[in-house]
Amino acid sequence: MFAFAGLSPSMIGLYDDQGMLRFSGRDTLACLDYAELFGLTPDGYCLQALSADEHSESQSGIN
Repeated sequence: MFAFAGLSPSMIGLYDDQGMLRFSGRDTLACLDYAELFGLTPDGYCLQALSADEHSESQSGIN
């Protein structure tokens, strides 16, 4: 479901209240649509800007 190829600094991630990345999109509205689709309430998620560097570190196992 997640496509990270060509990830740009303008990506937004939606994290659930347990800190798990649930969705990434190019704009806030896409993330909010995902939250609504799965019944996540505003107190059950947060939005955060993503960068290509953060993704490459998590893929390589570097913390």
